[in-house]
Amino acid sequence: MTRHVLALCCLCACGLLPAGAGDAPVAGTMFFQGRDGMDVTAIQDTATRMKVDLFKNTSPDYPIRFKLPPDWEASVNVFLVRQDGKSYLIDAGNAPERGSLAAKLAALGVKPEQIDAVFITHIHPDHVGGLLAGGGGAGFPRAALYIAREEYDAWQNDESRQALGRFLQPYANRLRLFAFGDRLPGGFTARLAAGHTTGHTLYALDRLWFIGDLVHAARFQFQHPVFCARYDRDPALAVTTRIDVMTAAARQNAVVLGAHIPFPGLGAVAGPENLAGATGQTEWKHFRFLPVQDGKLP
Repeated sequence: MTRHVLALCCLCACGLLPAGAGDAPVAGTMFFQGRDGMDVTAIQDTATRMKVDLFKNTSPDYPIRFKLPPDWEASVNVFLVRQDGKSYLIDAGNAPERGSLAAKLAALGVKPEQIDAVFITHIHPDHVGGLLAGGGGAGFPRAALYIAREEYDAWQNDESRQALGRFLQPYANRLRLFAFGDRLPGGFTARLAAGHTTGHTLYALDRLWFIGDLVHAARFQFQHPVFCARYDRDPALAVTTRIDVMTAAARQNAVVLGAHIPFPGLGAVAGPENLAGATGQTEWKHFRFLPVQDGKLP
């Protein structure tokens, strides 16, 4: 099966098909129509690249040798999900002075007060910064803020992240802490995907999996999930989680939507599979990410 057909089969299985170019005239956004009136808009908050020196091999005996490029294309993506008259954001991107989420929502005709909930994968600046408006108040004045209790508690005990509280404070009265496995608004389910942070969260909407920072350099880490970005708090656990999620996504024909996968940040997972170039026997798993761009893989 070709990459194109595999990806389209996966998207069809999830009920998520790309709309025509005329449906997404706003640069840095892409619209996907789902079943039963549900749709997803990928929004590129910021374009970025991941430098090679951000990554380290967690397995010294990894039997594959290769020459790495100086960096990889990446992104800061936010996903807008609309269904049954409700609007949900998965993460909120960077602070207003760095990101473009607010401007792109406005260009799409989405008003701040129309956002009903924001689901946070983890409390890092490029995921919670966009919760604020330019003046420092709540960027989404009606939205409930959903964070896994395990992630929230770990953040409270992490001195290095305390400054991020300013992004959460305007939502103090609308903060909703939940346990993993709880059913959330819109039919979302939260799953623990720890390693990047203690309570790093994967949000599943049927076979649409919003994976946050499971990967930082998609063109590298799907094929070599043993490599971790230095942002990962627990590298060994991050590797295990990454391989487990990739294995399950491939088996279940899930579409993964990642915060740092090159825009629009979604696609299918193939594998695990053998990898050419191994210098010895290996039990490591390797995958391929099949990105979707206007319904066609590059």
